[in-house]
Amino acid sequence: MRPKLARRERRTAKVATRHFAYFNARVLAMRGKLLPKETYSKFLQMGIPEIARSLGESEYKTEIEQLGKRYRGVDLVEYSLNRNLATTFHGLIKKAMGELQELLVDFMRYYDNENITTVLRGKLSGISEEELRESFIPAGALPEADLFRLIEADYEETLEMLRKMGYEDAVEWLTERPLPEVEDMLIRKYYTTLLEDTAGGSKNMRLFNEFIRIDIDFMNLINFLRLKRDKESPGKVMEYMMDGGTLLPLPKLKQLAEMDMEEMLSTIERLHYFRDSPGAITGAKDSLTQLEGSLLKFQLDHSVRVARQNPLSILVVLSYILAKRVEVANIRTIVRGKEGNLPIELIRKQLVV
Repeated sequence: MRPKLARRERRTAKVATRHFAYFNARVLAMRGKLLPKETYSKFLQMGIPEIARSLGESEYKTEIEQLGKRYRGVDLVEYSLNRNLATTFHGLIKKAMGELQELLVDFMRYYDNENITTVLRGKLSGISEEELRESFIPAGALPEADLFRLIEADYEETLEMLRKMGYEDAVEWLTERPLPEVEDMLIRKYYTTLLEDTAGGSKNMRLFNEFIRIDIDFMNLINFLRLKRDKESPGKVMEYMMDGGTLLPLPKLKQLAEMDMEEMLSTIERLHYFRDSPGAITGAKDSLTQLEGSLLKFQLDHSVRVARQNPLSILVVLSYILAKRVEVANIRTIVRGKEGNLPIELIRKQLVV
C-alpha cells in the first residue's frame, strides 16, 4: 500500500552523542524562533493582508515573498504555510545523520499520505492543477516531481502511478470505499507500520515508539470526544479507535465508550497526562472546541517535558515538529476564521496556546 519504512537492519549506525548535542542545539534555536503566544492576539486584531505582511517579517519571509507575486489574502498565507513546513522539515532531515535521519524520514511519511489524498480529492472534485500544487506539503519521502506527475496525469493514470509507488492497497480500497475511509486506512497503516518498525532496538527507537503511542492516545481522545458529542453508540465509537496507545489501549477505550460524558471526562482527567492540571478537562466539557484545544496543548506540553528529560534524544526534534505544526494550525485557524467573518472570541477559543 505504501513504501516500506526504513528497514531496521539499516539502523545499525548509531548517531554519535556529539551529533545529537549539535543537532538538538540547532533545533532548540529553531524553536526559539517560533511565534510567541502574544503574536496570535495581534493577528486577531489584523486583517488578512496585514497578517500576511507580518508573516513576511518573520521566519515565513521567503515563502511570503516568493508566493506574493502570484497570490493574495488567504491563498497567500495558506500556500506559504505549506511551503514553509516542507522547507523546515526537509531541512531537519538533511541536517540529521544515521538512525536519527531514518527515523525522521519514517515520521515524515505522514505527509506522503496527506499529499496523495490531496491529489485524489482534487481529481474527484475538479480542483485546478495549480491549486493542487500549492496545496502540497512535500515534506515526506515522495519527491515533489512525482507529486506533480500525479496531478498532471488523468485519473486512471494517477491510480496506476500510485500502484507503482507502493500504494496498490489504497487504489484497491478506492474501488469499494469512499475516499474518507481510504484516508483513515492510510493513517492506520502509517501508525501501525511505525510501531512495528521501531519495536525494541536502540534507546532512540524506543523513545520514538513511545512518542508515537502517546500521539495515538491523543488522536483517539479527540476522535472519541467528537463521536461521543454526536451520540454515537459505543460500538460505532470503537470502529474509529486506533490500536497502539500507551495509556488508552482498546480495552480501556471500550470502557470509556460505555460511560456518559461526565464520567468519561472525569476518568480521562485522571490519566497521567493531566495529573498536574485538575479540572482542566471537566472544566471545558461544555465546548468541544475548547476540549480539543486543551488536549492538543497537553500533548505539546507533555512532549516538551519528556524532551527536557532526554536532552540528547530524538524527542527534542519531535517536540519541535509538534510545536511547529501547532503554530501553522493556529495561523490557519485565524485566517480561515477571518475569511469566514467569525467573531474574534470564537476564533481565539480555537487556538492552541
